[in-house]
Amino acid sequence: MSGYSLLKNYLDPKQILDESSPELLHEYGQDESNFAAVSPRLVLFPSEVSQLQDIVALCNENTIAITPRGAGSGRTGGAVPSPDSIVVSTERMNKILDLDVENLRIRVQPGVITGELATAAQKQQMFYPPDPASLEYCSIGGNVACNAGGPRAFRYGVTRNYVLGLKAISPGQGLLKLGSQTMKSVSGYDLTSLLVGSEGTLGLIAEIDLKLLPHPQKRQSVLAFFPSAEMSIRCVSELIQRRYWPSALEFADEIATKAACRAKFKSFKGSMLLVSIDGRADTVHSEVTDVGLTLEKLGASDVLVAQNTKDEREFWQLRRGMSKALRESCVCRVSEDICVPRNRMAEMLRSIESIANDNQLQHATFGHAGDGNLHASFIANKPRELVSSQIDRAIHQLFASALSMGGTLSGEHGIGLSKRDYMPLEHSPDSLSLQRGIKRLLDPKNIMNPGKVLPEFQSCHE
Repeated sequence: MSGYSLLKNYLDPKQILDESSPELLHEYGQDESNFAAVSPRLVLFPSEVSQLQDIVALCNENTIAITPRGAGSGRTGGAVPSPDSIVVSTERMNKILDLDVENLRIRVQPGVITGELATAAQKQQMFYPPDPASLEYCSIGGNVACNAGGPRAFRYGVTRNYVLGLKAISPGQGLLKLGSQTMKSVSGYDLTSLLVGSEGTLGLIAEIDLKLLPHPQKRQSVLAFFPSAEMSIRCVSELIQRRYWPSALEFADEIATKAACRAKFKSFKGSMLLVSIDGRADTVHSEVTDVGLTLEKLGASDVLVAQNTKDEREFWQLRRGMSKALRESCVCRVSEDICVPRNRMAEMLRSIESIANDNQLQHATFGHAGDGNLHASFIANKPRELVSSQIDRAIHQLFASALSMGGTLSGEHGIGLSKRDYMPLEHSPDSLSLQRGIKRLLDPKNIMNPGKVLPEFQSCHE
């Protein structure tokens, strides 16, 4: 009996998709990246930690590759299966196991939707800050695997800053219980942080302990438009130098703003800056007013201050709808999430424009300006296959430019498949060798999400 057949003995038939459901297999063979779907041999839906342990042990024994999957919302191909692999989806492990109000802590299974986690915390006047764009449908396990960020990362940090501990299963070490339930711990190496951001290449995440914060009493935003992108970017540094510390500082250049500004915002033009302030109810309004006046003095052509919940929602719908609006405005769009030091953003914008022009492409950029995390898009009104060489060259130049400014290949989306082969541009041979050594220790047969993140680590079936 093959290893694939043996796997079916560990789960109820309702927890398995096989060749009898080819359309569903195809659906689970893709994520939100541009990579073509690769149908897995099986899709498994475990509901208990013990089932995860059995699956990993049997796959390790039979050298069957595992592609971990949260909600499939990744942008870099991390959930696209390798040939002959199985997909292990944690979507049915979706329980909130413990909500500890006194200690500001929550324990969850990996399939809990991040937005639902945040809502559950808010009902108890607690706050889970990380807010990726896919908040309403991405899973917390996927967020942990990719160290997701979002607009509020500027003030509050990314997913890694909130993970207190984990249960995870690795092929080489079995069940790992990492971290603690305390807010502080410096006992031994920080293996919890090692698993956060590992993109499923070191093990399957089974449970997560997360830190929470007291929920801010009030949040209010300012939406400003500027004649140029560089003016918007200069305002970011200026606000910080003036000791403002917003929960979010979001930017969009003229092209991205034009694509997204419809309905209520159709008459506004130029580059956009969205500034969000949160904190005590008696201080937020005055700070927002000050920010608005400051932006006007710094050259904003229009400044809108959210007066109510409806305005707040519309401001953020404009920002969160930017990626979709750009995608719908052209035939081909490829986006990357580079990150550079904040004082190099204006220079990076000029570089993006130059790269696009050199390759006869259009461009648009938006992102988390407070962090220097820019989502740079190269755009064409032709099918991808007709401009693939131009886009590939532009992406290579983009990464090289970001790294030359002290930046990084990815601020929040991760490496996956799409950036794997660019890793040697950022990491030295010694660094990559060390990372491969860690991978071998936890996954000696390379069955965990093979072919992702690290170059020269191909599928265990190849």
